[in-house]
Amino acid sequence: MIRTSIFLYRRDRLISRIRHLVYGWRFAKKVGADFNMIWLPTTRKYIPEDGKHFDISYILDVFDLNTDEFFKDLNIINGDIDVDINYPHVKEVLKIDSPKGRNIEPFELYRYGHKFIADDLVGYRFNNESRHNIYQDVSRLFSLLPINKFLLKELDCFFEKIGTTQFVIVHIRRGDVIRVLRENISKGNVADDDLKQFVMRTSPLSCYSETLTDLNLERDVRIIISSDCEESANKFKKLINSDDAFILGDYEFDALPIQKSFFDFLVFTKAMHVIGTKSSVYGKYGAIFGKNSFYNVLDTYTESLLLNHFEDEILQKVDVPDVEIEHLKKRLLSFI
Repeated sequence: MIRTSIFLYRRDRLISRIRHLVYGWRFAKKVGADFNMIWLPTTRKYIPEDGKHFDISYILDVFDLNTDEFFKDLNIINGDIDVDINYPHVKEVLKIDSPKGRNIEPFELYRYGHKFIADDLVGYRFNNESRHNIYQDVSRLFSLLPINKFLLKELDCFFEKIGTTQFVIVHIRRGDVIRVLRENISKGNVADDDLKQFVMRTSPLSCYSETLTDLNLERDVRIIISSDCEESANKFKKLINSDDAFILGDYEFDALPIQKSFFDFLVFTKAMHVIGTKSSVYGKYGAIFGKNSFYNVLDTYTESLLLNHFEDEILQKVDVPDVEIEHLKKRLLSFI
């Protein structure tokens, strides 16, 4: 019997790549195929994962991956391999325009051969499936991945330090979204995507605090603040005036950047609730894979909040003419 194989290439950030791994594995299981994840080094575009120390063994137990019968249909290959680029592309042969476009019959793929390439298998829905079915599948598959034992031990140490496993994550996205937008405004070269990223991935700190208040948490539930901006994390801790709040970035241990990134994501999956912006991969998929509740702070967005946020985070840090500022604000509001 010929086994069908799907080869998927990714060179993006770690957590986005983990998402593609789990969804790709799910897709392959649905069609009875072997799933081959080509685990390429990142480029310097993706900070801090600059292509060094990006071996899969730093985050997953490769011995279990290669010896446990359960993972016989999952093959994660470090570095590039010679795969025929002329293999049929999954998305093209199934005529899939978007994950929501149509339900797929598992047998359809076999009309086009037994070896395929892909670059994105996230969210594709098979016949009679709901989104809930998909989330159940991917959370189960993620929970079965063999995590590197060093990271598992570090998780135990982390929970011992914070004194509980009952906690809420507040994920405040800033980082490269803010940096790139400021730089491009200064250069006079702002793409629509720069502004869209700002609207969809970031939010004023007040939106996070209001969402947190609305949860009406029990006293023994701890608040953990996660951010790619140390200044924003500290500001938020002062804003909520909670001595018990813990900044995830303050937890230090000797590890590589890839391990620290994955460790943070594992913490997200263990939370009771995640508060953040839904377009941020850490928050959204930490909640999906961990089967916990996600609260999107953008649900409380208004035009005035967005403009004030734009003023505070961007315009106060760049020098541009008033005419250009008004033009940028109009463009920005078109993405709400």
